[in-house]
Amino acid sequence: MEAIYRRWFGPDYSDRAAAVYVRLTADERAWLADHHVVRVGIDPGWAPVEFIDETGVARGMSVAYLERLGKMLGIHFEISRQGSWADALKSLEERKLEMLPTLASTPSREAHVRFTEPYLLFPAAIFSATDATYIGGPEGLKGKVVSVVSGEAVEEWLRKNWPDLQLLPVADTRAALRTITDGRAYAFIGNLVTTSYYIGQSGLAQIRVAGETPYVYRISMGVRGDWPMLAAILQKGIDAIPAGAREAIYRDGISIQYQHRFDYTTLWMVVGGAVLILLLVFAERTLRLNRANARLRRLAKDLSQVEERERRRLAGELHDSPMQKLALAQLQFSAASGDVDAGPAARLGNGLDLMREALDELHTLQFELSPPLLYSDGLASALEWLAAYATERFGVAFSFQNAAPTVAIPQELAIALFQVARELVYNVAKHAAARTAAMSLDADGKDVVLNVADDGKGFAESAGGRRRRGGSGLFNIRERVTLFGGEVSIAAIDAGSRVSVRMPLPPQVEPVKGSADQTSESPRTRSEEVAR
Repeated sequence: MEAIYRRWFGPDYSDRAAAVYVRLTADERAWLADHHVVRVGIDPGWAPVEFIDETGVARGMSVAYLERLGKMLGIHFEISRQGSWADALKSLEERKLEMLPTLASTPSREAHVRFTEPYLLFPAAIFSATDATYIGGPEGLKGKVVSVVSGEAVEEWLRKNWPDLQLLPVADTRAALRTITDGRAYAFIGNLVTTSYYIGQSGLAQIRVAGETPYVYRISMGVRGDWPMLAAILQKGIDAIPAGAREAIYRDGISIQYQHRFDYTTLWMVVGGAVLILLLVFAERTLRLNRANARLRRLAKDLSQVEERERRRLAGELHDSPMQKLALAQLQFSAASGDVDAGPAARLGNGLDLMREALDELHTLQFELSPPLLYSDGLASALEWLAAYATERFGVAFSFQNAAPTVAIPQELAIALFQVARELVYNVAKHAAARTAAMSLDADGKDVVLNVADDGKGFAESAGGRRRRGGSGLFNIRERVTLFGGEVSIAAIDAGSRVSVRMPLPPQVEPVKGSADQTSESPRTRSEEVAR
């Protein structure tokens, strides 16, 4: 109905219609006549609730509310760009600003701020590293370092109710997430919606929801304490906004997503270049054919990298959307189960168990697509995880040995070696009928060597007496290794077979000083999320 009205009565119909229901007193109208400009501060990094985009424009749910209220009440909201949320709070206290549109009420703030009724609600959740155990609630964080956004209400709540926590205040949500990845904090407590957005924006698939809290961000509009008239006027304006318009603002805000997009322009350029190369091959036989082969090798190498990037993108999107929604549903079901009778509560408990199993399966699928360890901790850690994963999934006892802990392997080469190792492990699991298998990583100064051996049935002999060189899987592996100037060899051992992959290291790669491969160590401490 609202869409029909906007079509026939104009795009501002809803605002004009809502303004009719704002019944202001004579004193309130006189006050507005004297204060038609209100200085407002927003958090520049609290998307999708409120933020400053890359063009310097204020956006988000709170900004949408301000735009509607401005049209309804005749107020011009002048948005000030503050350095941080803590700066905005200080400016409001010093009356350099008149209001903050996303402020949670706390006892300390009520002394100098007038609040409207809450108009947005967001749960506060606990975030930690994916390899950390499920935390549950704040009681599971005693004695641990927990990061929070400086000045947010949750900091005050935690200091009052959980004095055993070691709080680490930081500037914003992005900084809080970094405290988890660099090991300065074990967990972070903050807005579930906002933190999930920045996890997706940063591609931090190694961070997940690890627990729930009793806290809820009840977002109100906060006005300087000596302007109670403005708080009353804003409340009347908020009450006059139709429920459908409120739902549209929330829906539009939640739909703001950070997306990793594939550059199809580059793909079309590659296809066009390939067609041109084919035409030149027919025109200038030998010389052009050699150049074309070299270019095709580079393109195949690039496509291999594109495949891995797409796997990583899919793993990130899997983490950002369905897994976060399931986690939010789990929190809401957990809260609801305490308010119902025993029978429905049992059914809710069964549903929660199924939801936890689904989350575990999604985590496994995410790691199978693109393990974050490959990018954060290096090839050795990723191969160690692959061995453990294959053992658990296929029942073949895989082991891994890193015989070259002091050699730094470039990421491009590490990605290719991991793809080869994954294909060889799957071949052993599916076709070798093996009970045990072993992977090893070694280097001799110029080359890096990956070995995969098993005690299975080996490779069948052909009719001519020659050993068959494997199926399409080994063919693909050879082609991939050849692109990097490497080679693949297959040898029979006492029980089973061994596949060796030798690939040259770039000349600039030097051994890392020290006795341990720093990239193979998985950080065990992560930081918590920030409260507003």
